[in-house]
Amino acid sequence: MSKSVFNGPLLFIVFGGLALLAYRYLPFESLLEKIKAGRGDVQYTEQAAPPVAEQRPVGSTPGQLAPAVPEETERSRAEPEPPKVQAPKPSPQQDPVAPASEPPTVAGAGKPALSPETVLPNLRVFVQADVHERAGLADISADRYAELLKVELTTVAGDYLGREAVQGEDTNMTFRDYLAEGREGLEQICELAQAHRVLLADVEIAAAGFSNVDSAYWPEVSYIAINCGDGRVHKSPKKRLEPHRLDTFEFQQQFSRRAQEFIASQGYFLKP
Repeated sequence: MSKSVFNGPLLFIVFGGLALLAYRYLPFESLLEKIKAGRGDVQYTEQAAPPVAEQRPVGSTPGQLAPAVPEETERSRAEPEPPKVQAPKPSPQQDPVAPASEPPTVAGAGKPALSPETVLPNLRVFVQADVHERAGLADISADRYAELLKVELTTVAGDYLGREAVQGEDTNMTFRDYLAEGREGLEQICELAQAHRVLLADVEIAAAGFSNVDSAYWPEVSYIAINCGDGRVHKSPKKRLEPHRLDTFEFQQQFSRRAQEFIASQGYFLKP
């Protein structure tokens, strides 16, 4: 009977109670911590790398050290060599440059030689004048007086025709003898002037030495315009010049006024 009891359900009840008592009263937690601590004491070591064989120079025996490398050789290995600068190649020898040749001298100095491409000025002005002490011109030469009148004539012509159309800064020219030669003299004036047109002012004291009145020595002026292209000539009648209180030099005011009258009447003839 007893054997059947222990082989039945009672046996499972007994083992279950024992297991419950053991869980409550036995120190399972401390045992687990000791097991974990025992595992932490285990040390793992890495496998050491195989030793590197000592490098020796060719022909050396074991135990013999390699020869020491000079410090300069070590520094030369560490520092790169500076770049090599190539010397410039010598340039081929060049022939010396010949100096520029001087322009050829034109024959006949004093008179310019004109080529077909030479640009002539449109108008040149010239003045020839007489002087006399009875006219108040005792302290000035005939050439100097003619230069003063030439400046006045150039200014008046430039005001009417344009400053760029008039050339008056050149040397003055005496022309009275050429006028006396007629057509050939006019051609000579144009050849000397080297211009398309020429404007002349002839200031003459006609009564010098024949009168006791000072006014008889006041000069007379005539203006001559020449077209050197076709040979046409326009000439004004002689007109007497009188002194004026505003004169900068003797007879300056009336000379300029007479020049304005003539150029205004001949503007179509004198323009380019």
